[in-house]
Amino acid sequence: MTWSEATEHCTPHREDLWTDHVGSTSVRVANFPVWIGLYREGETWSWSTAETEYRHWDDEEPSAGNCVTIASLTKKMSTKNCSSLYPFTCFSDNLILVKENKTWEEALEHCRSFWMYPYNHYYIHSGLVSVQPGEDHAYMRLRVREATTEKVWVGLRFLVDQWRWVNGVDMLFSDLPECPVEQQRCGALSANSNSSTLEPMDCLETNNFLCYI
Repeated sequence: MTWSEATEHCTPHREDLWTDHVGSTSVRVANFPVWIGLYREGETWSWSTAETEYRHWDDEEPSAGNCVTIASLTKKMSTKNCSSLYPFTCFSDNLILVKENKTWEEALEHCRSFWMYPYNHYYIHSGLVSVQPGEDHAYMRLRVREATTEKVWVGLRFLVDQWRWVNGVDMLFSDLPECPVEQQRCGALSANSNSSTLEPMDCLETNNFLCYI
């Protein structure tokens, strides 16, 4: 398919052209070009979905084309004519940044409400997102930069004398206070900081929040 046809194919399925934000290893059969969601308008490079600074150009690239493929083995990017025909792969971005100001409890209920909407005959399970160290965490930080508040709620809460993720995943961060003050027992990411740490916040403050579906 052409780049536009590939993008249109992915969109109805709530997916988008592959964005190599976490070094995906999903395309490794042979070294051939595959459309990804990076394209150029004038002098500006953009992704067809959430932004990432990831670039891994091949030698003498970028060149004349305005759409981009990635080599399935070497992971090097090349510009192509957007009307050229190449294979593609879609990915599903299950993160939703909600740009509404809510308390932590209100944000949790809002995220959980997504389960009511059927998708492909299944009901979606959802909630405030959990965060783990590593590349997925870096991708989340790119997403929260789009927020309209300085902090963004995530699914972290101090309960029964320890920090816990509301979806039950392991807590791998060790730099949170062991006994936070009563008013700062909900977790947030900063939208305007390069810091990778989670921050304890007053649960009654109102912020944007990050849901997963």
